[in-house]
Parts: sequence; structure tokens; C-alpha cells
Amino acid sequence: MSSAEIHAWADAARRFADEWPERGARVAALELERAVATDTGGDGRLRNHPSGAATVSVDAGSGEATVMADGSGAVWAILEYGTSAHEIHAKPGRYLLTPMGPRRFVRVSGVAPRRTWTVGAAVAMAEAEREADIAFGEL
Repeated sequence: MSSAEIHAWADAARRFADEWPERGARVAALELERAVATDTGGDGRLRNHPSGAATVSVDAGSGEATVMADGSGAVWAILEYGTSAHEIHAKPGRYLLTPMGPRRFVRVSGVAPRRTWTVGAAVAMAEAEREADIAFGEL
């Protein structure tokens, strides 16, 4: 191997170290977004839930990156931990619109925990590691 080839390889390795954290975080974020879409029916929202959507964001810096649960914390909590059976009451003087007509309150059976973040993060990290191995092998 010539000196020029060694320098070229070292430059490629340096670029890999600088660029890969953000690329890996984006790979992981895509996997987590797929998990959210699967567990919510595609849009990150829970049917008949008043809060927004669960989303995933990436905060990338120089040589580092963080993947974060973003958007509705309530939706993330329900996806991760589920809920027990409970009643939902309308505000005083109001009614809840239901398929059976207006009601002052409804009983909800609860939601099983889906462990969207826990399971999704494990799959996402495995996918990011696989992609890193492939990218490093191409140096």
C-alpha cells in the first residue's frame, strides 16, 4: 500500500467518524418511526385521543447524535406503558360524542402496552450497527 493510499484511507476513516453518528441516528430514527406507524395505524396518533402525534427527532452535533421521542408525550406514554380501564367524563354542561349518541361519560377498557420505544430502540440500534458495519467495510 502506498503512502497516498494510506492517507486516502485515513481521510475516509476520519470522515466516517465525523459523519456516521448522524447517519446512524437517522437510520435508527427511521426504524423508530416505522414502529410508531405500525403501533398507531400510520400517523403517530391514537384514535379519539385529543393530543397530537408521537414523533421521533434527531439532534446531531459534531461527531455525535441523539435520537429522541418527540411530539405528544401522552401518546408515547400510552404506546410504551398502556392504560388501565377507566372512565372519561365530559366537561360540565357538555357531552362526549360517541357512536351510540351523546354521553356524559364513557368507560374505556384500556390499552395493552406496546413497548414501542423499548422494542423499537433495540431494533433501531441493531439496524444502525448493521449499516455501520457495511459502511465501514466499504472504506
